Amino acid sequence: MSSGNRAADQQQQQQQPLSSSPPPSSAQKGSAEAVPPQFTIAKTFPPRGGMQQYRLDKSHKFTCGRCQKDKTAKLVVVREGWWEQLWCNGCYGEVLAKG
Repeated sequence: MSSGNRAADQQQQQQQPLSSSPPPSSAQKGSAEAVPPQFTIAKTFPPRGGMQQYRLDKSHKFTCGRCQKDKTAKLVVVREGWWEQLWCNGCYGEVLAKG
């Protein structure tokens, strides 16, 4: 893929609303550079089932991308490197339990 196509793809993804955006391509997933600047990671847990759990240095308000409830937590879950749609710890545990 040429750099021109990559830039066009990134621009198109940025223009889509968060709620309907597809998960990121493999080139955008899971790198430390992908962590938004408002988050400082205090601890990284082992990945499980395509999800990565992080403990942040301070609590952040967010709407869970799965249950759609407003949350305030230090413990957040990123699914497939998609920081725009954090999951709460409850949804993470429920999905892992259902296997």
